[in-house]
Amino acid sequence: MTLPTSPTLPTLPTPQQRQTLLDAARQRARDAARDAKTRLGTRRQRLPTMPTMPTMPTMPTLPTMPTLPTMPTLGGPLAEQLELVREARRRRQARSAVAVVVVLLLLALLLRDCACTPPPAALPADDAVALVCPEQPECGPAATKKRPPSKAVPRPRQGTTAPQARDVLAVPQLRTPPWLQALRLQVTARSLALAACFNGSDRPGALRLAATVTPSSGVLADPVVEPLVGGPVLSSVQRSCVTAVLTAPPYRLPTDGVVDVDVGTRISLVLEF
Repeated sequence: MTLPTSPTLPTLPTPQQRQTLLDAARQRARDAARDAKTRLGTRRQRLPTMPTMPTMPTMPTLPTMPTLPTMPTLGGPLAEQLELVREARRRRQARSAVAVVVVLLLLALLLRDCACTPPPAALPADDAVALVCPEQPECGPAATKKRPPSKAVPRPRQGTTAPQARDVLAVPQLRTPPWLQALRLQVTARSLALAACFNGSDRPGALRLAATVTPSSGVLADPVVEPLVGGPVLSSVQRSCVTAVLTAPPYRLPTDGVVDVDVGTRISLVLEF
């Protein structure tokens, strides 16, 4: 069985053949352009020439307008009325001018009188008082000289008893309990447990703890926890947590030198968190 032969591929033209083809195409284009120009010139020659437009006739000049006749002058009763109106207007203007002149003269006379009048002479004191209060009997030269009495400054009064020195009250100084420093250290040791009571607080604060401490047993009784001024308000859960941490277990306090070890002492501590 023989296999079919594959078709032969077309051979590409050589550079010389390509150049020859390009030259032939350019020549054909030139010939086509020349023929188109020749046909266009022949068609233009066949078209008829357009006739020239006739010239428009000139417009005739318009005749001039005749001049209007002048208005005749007024006469008769109408002219007399106009003359009367003008005469009345002139009389009003004259009266207005005379009135203005009269007003100006009056103002000048008033100013002249004010400038030439001498100042009034000063009256005596007796006449002045008589003019001021002619009907009041208490007015007069003697009454004008009277002045209201001035208020005298009161003098300090002298006591009848001799001054005595004050007695000095001797106040005994309170002695700090010897176990107070130990209590502070043990409260500080519970700071981790106290910090757990304030988990989630957005800002720091301070508390005041007031309680009754018995040195012999180390028990904190009647604790009162309150925030300082400007501090955050404690919730009931936080207050219960702080009280439980500070009261249990009891503290171990030294009792050396303590007279009444079984008597409770009220203390106050400030805690910061």
